[in-house]
Amino acid sequence: MNRRLLSCVIALAACSPELPSLPTAEEDAPSQIQWVALETVEGAEAIAPEAFPAGGVARLSLRVLDQAQQPYRGASVTLSVRVANFADLLRFPEGNQCVSDEAGLCTVVLASRGEAGQAELLAVVPGRNPVTANFPLQIVASEGQTRIQFTVGGVGGAEWQGQGSDPLAGLDPMVLSADAQIARVLSVKLEDDYGNPLEDLPIHLRLVKDEENVRPPDAGRLLDAGAPADLGQPDQGLGADIGLADGGNDGGARLDGSSGDSGGLDGGAQANPNSAARVTILAAVEGRCEAPTAPESPGVLHTDANGTAAFCLEAGIERGEWTLEIEPVEQVSQPLEPHGQPHFRLAGRTVAGQAAT
Repeated sequence: MNRRLLSCVIALAACSPELPSLPTAEEDAPSQIQWVALETVEGAEAIAPEAFPAGGVARLSLRVLDQAQQPYRGASVTLSVRVANFADLLRFPEGNQCVSDEAGLCTVVLASRGEAGQAELLAVVPGRNPVTANFPLQIVASEGQTRIQFTVGGVGGAEWQGQGSDPLAGLDPMVLSADAQIARVLSVKLEDDYGNPLEDLPIHLRLVKDEENVRPPDAGRLLDAGAPADLGQPDQGLGADIGLADGGNDGGARLDGSSGDSGGLDGGAQANPNSAARVTILAAVEGRCEAPTAPESPGVLHTDANGTAAFCLEAGIERGEWTLEIEPVEQVSQPLEPHGQPHFRLAGRTVAGQAAT
């Protein structure tokens, strides 16, 4: 009887199909974390990881794959932030953990605390063989309201934060001496709402066009260093006397004898905004005006890595009042009181003798 039963069992075993092998622990385990997308929480607009705006909030999607590169369900992913200087750049409003779904997807919400800088996101799936992935994230200055700070040499400072009035209107006029080639600094600093500098933005400086500020082209002749200033005689042979403080002779000499700008007229025979009869616009060197240089183009500088464009204002050859327009390009849209223009205005005057320090 026992022999017959044993024979039946052997026969059944021989005829049964082979059962599939069970996956090993190594095969049925997460092996990779992929970056899928970084999007705005509202509207799901894509955000480049190299341009995450300061103060922004976004949803980060990751995908977990197994050893066969298939979506892995049920993996717990933990995120953390690494910053070289240990700055507190990001937070996780809904927590820093998520669990992958059937598609292997897992999402967390990131929020910038406001400071710009380079961060690294570290994603980890814990286990006997932890899976890790690093993702760089660059937080950049926001594109919201610009904050503008002015430093006016010999006068003081002012700040604009979107109000409808020009803060420079409340300052005393800048005073320059026509008898001393000493320049005063005018610096313009641009920041976003969070104090991050706005880099490589153009700042335009130009004189208000009226008879009191800009010398007419035929009003006289610019002489080089040591020559008396001719304030009204027509030029002999040139046909147009530019009367500017940064050039006019063939050598481009400035009134102090140093090499300067090539003249008061550009190639299109337009008045050079670097100079006028009562004030000359130059560029500061490392924020100082001991040895100013010509701007990158007439009356224009771009903000540096600190968000600052520093000009130097020198007295021209005439005495009198002048007004400068300061335009941070595309940063001010509404007209400002009291002048009703979408830029700022600095008043000044050039005097005889030494200006007050």
